[in-house]
Amino acid sequence: MPKPKLDLSPSDIAIIERAKTFKVTVFAGSGKYKSVERATARAWAPVLEKEVGNGKRAMIYAIDPVSDGSAFVPAAYAPEQSPMAAVKPPRKPQRLSRRRAPRRRSPLPSRRPRNPAASPTSWSG
Repeated sequence: MPKPKLDLSPSDIAIIERAKTFKVTVFAGSGKYKSVERATARAWAPVLEKEVGNGKRAMIYAIDPVSDGSAFVPAAYAPEQSPMAAVKPPRKPQRLSRRRAPRRRSPLPSRRPRNPAASPTSWSG
């Protein structure tokens, strides 16, 4: 199935990319809305949908910190589709796991005998 085409203007894409907070809104009925402002909108959308429980989908808006404007974020939007997402910061190289040396056993016998019946104090002789 082909991906849906997003009708986002370049200014909407810029607002979404700059956004530090997102507003998640769900229609609760008869002119009432339930909304939350968070940094992670996609995680909060199902929470609000379940809380309202009327079958309506959550709407997500990106809030621009520069102009205090907002832009609707479609459900099909993914940052990889954005032209601004093409420039990504370099990733840190993963640290290789260090192998531990095998644990050495002492060549001397242990102080405590493994079998208490074989201890020198229980010998009769």
